[in-house]
Amino acid sequence: MTEQQIKLLNDVGFKQDQQISKHTISWNERYEELKGYVKKFGPAFFLTIKEDTRYTSLLRWVYFNKRQYKKMECGERNSLTKERISLLNEIGFQWKLEEKLSWDG
Repeated sequence: MTEQQIKLLNDVGFKQDQQISKHTISWNERYEELKGYVKKFGPAFFLTIKEDTRYTSLLRWVYFNKRQYKKMECGERNSLTKERISLLNEIGFQWKLEEKLSWDG
């Protein structure tokens, strides 16, 4: 279920105990959301996605996948499959986590 569908349910008074968690959004749905974002904003999507609070949950998903990739590189258990990696590569996904810059040099 997409975030928009969840919002529509909330708008019509869907009871709190019956609400579907945002965590139920599948990997494929998030991927489609990111693919649409990339199509709209271009391959440098990551630079703009941070500045738009409407995409906070998508940004978290992006970071989650970057962490999973790092785990994979370290030989740790992770949720990435070859298919997921391939799909993300197709849209120009940037796998490396950004290094934190310091003013102290």
